[in-house]
Amino acid sequence: MDSSGAGPKVAATKPGEGLQRGSLNLPRLIFIGLAYFSLAPVIYLNMGFMESDSGGPVMPFLFILITIAVLPTAISFAVLNNRRPTAGSGSTWLWESTYPAVGLWLGWIMMATYIVVAALYPPAFGTFFNALLSYFHVTATTWTGIGGGVVAILIIGFLNYNNIKLSSVLIGVLMVLEGVFIAAVALVIVIEGGHLGHFSATPFNPGAATAGFSGLSLAGIFAFLSIAGVDAVAPVAEESHTPRRLIPLATILITVIAGLFWTLTSYGFAISVPVKTVEAYVNAGQITPVLPITRSYIGGWAVLVPITGFTAAVASFGAALYAAGRISYALSREGFISGYFKRLHPRFSTPWRAEAVTLLISLVFLIAV
Repeated sequence: MDSSGAGPKVAATKPGEGLQRGSLNLPRLIFIGLAYFSLAPVIYLNMGFMESDSGGPVMPFLFILITIAVLPTAISFAVLNNRRPTAGSGSTWLWESTYPAVGLWLGWIMMATYIVVAALYPPAFGTFFNALLSYFHVTATTWTGIGGGVVAILIIGFLNYNNIKLSSVLIGVLMVLEGVFIAAVALVIVIEGGHLGHFSATPFNPGAATAGFSGLSLAGIFAFLSIAGVDAVAPVAEESHTPRRLIPLATILITVIAGLFWTLTSYGFAISVPVKTVEAYVNAGQITPVLPITRSYIGGWAVLVPITGFTAAVASFGAALYAAGRISYALSREGFISGYFKRLHPRFSTPWRAEAVTLLISLVFLIAV
């Protein structure tokens, strides 16, 4: 190991002999981490709940608060990834430092969590797909939503079947497009001054929450769930360059970048319309209040809200599938679950069997929901 703590350089693994080392550089890791966080959908889907529950335009304040609160956890993951980068993440750290049974317990929890997170995205894709149909006055039904979800499963199944280098870049492109769009809309709102007509510090003032501490706490849950995935890049540690250096760095960067992005962009939407208007949109059953708000500021370009919504769902689905597949692979490799899941793709060295099972569960979940 060198003095920088980066660890020895490891040659790329031969196909079939473990996950393909050296596949992910820092930009690809950041793409995966930010895609897991779901930059645009956090604004799209959480705005209505956060403002109506708190009774005030306090999203920026909550995102600052939650980002600061979660940083110690991100730092802890960075330190542990520096000492023991592994696809097993917390499960491996725990069973090696305590008892195998404890690691198995955490491994099952992590595997179930990643699989559930992955399974949520096909319905999200279908929801935004239906919103796009409705935007063009096309009848949207349960079956069109299911059809959209199936398309998302097929797209991500194809991408993740192949080399992680390619799929992570494509996921990154989708993630950048959604981020640029939501930032551009927020900037337009700020330039126009929103409904206040001027800059205001109100969104950073907790006293603006008319629902008081209980309302802020309830709204804060949605902010916390947005940034809770600081472990997103840990399962791909064995496929990165110099994992002892890049995985900790990526862990901190994605946490700070996501927190800053949500704080800055949510400011624009916080001043865009009165809270009562947001509540009215929610009560009217709008999929996201961002759609009518965006339409009032940029007109027909608001069609990009549902479009970036389902492209963001695809990107986040891919990132979640990485995590679910690799934690399942690691547990299988250690003998904690069936050896079926430790078999890798013969050419790309990806845990395709574990990913395929997660895709199947996602399909069942999509139809059931």
